[in-house]
Amino acid sequence: MKYLLVMVALLFVLYRAYKQVRRALQGLRGGAPWQAQPQVMVRCAYCGLHVPQHEAFYRAGQGYCSIAHAHSSSPVEQPTARDTVKP
Repeated sequence: MKYLLVMVALLFVLYRAYKQVRRALQGLRGGAPWQAQPQVMVRCAYCGLHVPQHEAFYRAGQGYCSIAHAHSSSPVEQPTARDTVKP
């Protein structure tokens, strides 16, 4: 019975040492892999395309996906759910 307790304690110590070495190596490699943060998206007032806020073009308080859409004067009307569903 005492050998079983010694083996469990030894396994626990080895496991903790393995975790510490792995954590130290991960710190040397630059930490956790880079993960993109969620971005605020803006809907184009002309075509409805969603683009990241920092890439959008603004005119008169409206966001656009390109300069051409920002300079256009008449936005295309977006289809509604009623227009896309067949009876």
